[in-house]
This record gives sequence, C-alpha cells and structure tokens, in this order.
Amino acid sequence: MASTVVPGPAYPRGVDAALIVVAALWGAGTGLLCPRAAYRLSVEAGEAWRKACPAGHVYAGPGRGWLGGACCAAPVPARLAAPLVTAAAC
Repeated sequence: MASTVVPGPAYPRGVDAALIVVAALWGAGTGLLCPRAAYRLSVEAGEAWRKACPAGHVYAGPGRGWLGGACCAAPVPARLAAPLVTAAAC
C-alpha cells in the first residue's frame, strides 16, 4: 500500500496571518470611508444626490466630500464602533 504525500503550502509561513491582518485593515478602512457615499447616493430615482449630512451640515473634506462617515456630528467613538466591531467579527 502506497503512502499519500500531502504537499505543504506553496507560500511562506505567516502569509495567512498577514492576509487576515490586511483584510481586517481593508474592511475597517472601507467601513470608515464609505458610509458617506452610501448615504449620499441613497435617494429616490430622479432626485439629486444629498449634499448635506442628516444634521444639515454641507459635506466637505476628502474626495470632495464623498469619503467619511454619514453623520458628521456623531462623536468619534460612535463613528469608530461599527467598523471596528465589523472587522472584529470577520
């Protein structure tokens, strides 16, 4: 009876951990930067995109106001909680 040879991974050790860390950072960054674009684009068909946050402040900042949280008046811990919890869950 012949023994079965199981080949090792085709990449160096530690790559799995590095990929997990990079994916978590990518997800956290996306979670921090994309809510504003999602909020601005979530309008009925035919309506103009939103130009202000729910509190009424005009959007400004990175990407001509397209990158950032949906609510500019939220305290920093509240804005960071959702992306960090999502990254930890993944």
